[in-house]
Amino acid sequence: MILFKLPGIAIIIRLIKKFADSLPSDNSSPTRLYSPYLLYPVVFDWTLRDFHEIYNNSYSTRSGLFVLPPPDSIKKISGKSQPIHRWRIYLKSHQSQKQSYISLFLEANKTKFEQTHGLQARTTKWKFEMFRIIDAKNIKKCAEKVAEHEFQLSSRNPNWGWSEFCELNVIFPNGIISEKTDLLIRIHFLDPLDNTPVIHPMSLLSQSLEDYFNNEAFSDITFTFDCGSKLYASRLVLTLRSPFYKAMFTGRWIETTSSTIPVKDASFECFHAMFYFLYTSKLQESLSFNTLKGLYYEADMRDMVDLVKAVALRVAGMINSENFGDVFMMAYQTENIWLRSKVLNFIHSNFDSLRNCEGIKRIIATGNVTEISNMLEN
Repeated sequence: MILFKLPGIAIIIRLIKKFADSLPSDNSSPTRLYSPYLLYPVVFDWTLRDFHEIYNNSYSTRSGLFVLPPPDSIKKISGKSQPIHRWRIYLKSHQSQKQSYISLFLEANKTKFEQTHGLQARTTKWKFEMFRIIDAKNIKKCAEKVAEHEFQLSSRNPNWGWSEFCELNVIFPNGIISEKTDLLIRIHFLDPLDNTPVIHPMSLLSQSLEDYFNNEAFSDITFTFDCGSKLYASRLVLTLRSPFYKAMFTGRWIETTSSTIPVKDASFECFHAMFYFLYTSKLQESLSFNTLKGLYYEADMRDMVDLVKAVALRVAGMINSENFGDVFMMAYQTENIWLRSKVLNFIHSNFDSLRNCEGIKRIIATGNVTEISNMLEN
């Protein structure tokens, strides 16, 4: 199953009531909250019963281990088993000269896969929320913060967070630290594409390359198209910006020594947008959906990861009743979990008007989307 961000406080209350009794220990593993439609954010809840005793006796505690992404979800979507990341939440008290705080950290736990493959770092983006449980029907938010960090797995206890996450007087508003208090710690693993795709910044040397884009005077290679158009480029720029073109121009390909390269089965508009991105790290604003679709496949075929992310972000904002089937196939054929989740979310929100569309039939024909079949049965 796939995980989701809780849409409102009423649902949070019901889920707390459901899970509170099943999470009795301060050292238990956080529980995942499920939805059949969204992949991000991935949400885990960790209930700390009798926090006042933890605070007064040990001053610190850790959750049990939990994993991301959920292996069962990944296998259902891609048909492949993928490496997982193991995490803990670490909570302790912290006192400054003027105030007492609760510190909260996310702690990375190195996996056997990471050890075997010599992986030394892991980057993630997350949000912490802390709630004080008033009773079975009421909670009160104490604090929330968002972070993105690269965890260095070679250190003994790689963790990152806030030493002053929440003031103690917010948790114990009456000032009585012996008063029975239950806490709920919620962590949202956030989608790195929700705001801006992670695109490597260009060097100072390449920031002004837009002036030289498709400029014949500063080019040493020409790409020709069936429509009769030509696109001028620099081997040096393409080599610096793309491992694919570096291999092309330094290997034993016919194109290695050619000054003219004919392009078949791809449009001039698609390559124009691709090269513009390689020169500027920017995606042109006026690109049609069909051009973006072609650009997405061309970028994926050439392992242009940053361009794939940028196009996926743009396409996700263009999903409608006419193209949702095409967008799903883009995600399905390239195993893009994030883009797939965006399409399924759109379908779920508009299912009554989409259920008889040709796009629904195309998606079902892939044989990999039980959610759609279940909605049709209902």
